Amino acid sequence: MGNSAQMVSRNTDQENFGSYLSKLMHLRNIKSDEQIARKATRLQMIGSDRINVQRRTINNWRNNKNYPRSMKDRQFRLVLDALEATDQERLKLEKFLVDHSEITQVGSPPKWRTIFQAHPWIVLLIFGLLTGGLAVGFSEADSVNNRSETVEIFTQIPHEKLALSTSGFILPQSNDKLIDVSQLEKLNSWELYVARNEIFARHGRRFTKETSICLQNHFSRFKKIDAKGWYQSTEADIILNKIERTNAIKIRNYECNKRGGQMNCTGNLSACN
Repeated sequence: MGNSAQMVSRNTDQENFGSYLSKLMHLRNIKSDEQIARKATRLQMIGSDRINVQRRTINNWRNNKNYPRSMKDRQFRLVLDALEATDQERLKLEKFLVDHSEITQVGSPPKWRTIFQAHPWIVLLIFGLLTGGLAVGFSEADSVNNRSETVEIFTQIPHEKLALSTSGFILPQSNDKLIDVSQLEKLNSWELYVARNEIFARHGRRFTKETSICLQNHFSRFKKIDAKGWYQSTEADIILNKIERTNAIKIRNYECNKRGGQMNCTGNLSACN
């Protein structure tokens, strides 16, 4: 968004996806694409693989040059969270996306299909790059595995290190009540590790990294197999409410700034990124 005059989408005759997104940014007093991109990126400091929300992507959306793939697009969800968009505003944006998708489906074929038909050698080139990339990926994974052979990994979190509530949580109300630093001061590093991740586990997050195996096994103890269980793993994207995001960030900042790092299943603290 080079200047404020471009806050309104180019098509001013009729409200559309880009003009409405620009309108929401204006209503929230967002002055530039860079401002909302940074705010959106900061929202996902923890809890998932970090992605950078791009200023150029937002600018393209506002000017209807391209669109989010769906309402589940990770960058788009982060932008909506940064805007604190209401349910009504999200529904209106979703309608614009659906309308655009229907127009695209009955229109001309996608550009990529036209390019591949005219230049089939591109397919072979991309295939070569992908297979080469996979080979590199495997070699990197092998080297990681070789390095980890000398590191002991706990498959279970030592039970004596955790003070759990009767429902199986370190901080039972972290999903609907803001936590205080005084609560964190009472927790050891293992408890901070579990407290931060139980926020995501409530929504079914799976912990698949090798250095998270003890965490997955811990939450699996509370599977929804009876009335007392609450954990049910899912492949779906995890969406936190505002209180949960705030609490997760607060715990992470406390771990990094006050305890010198974050615990993992090696039993050691890892440096914060």
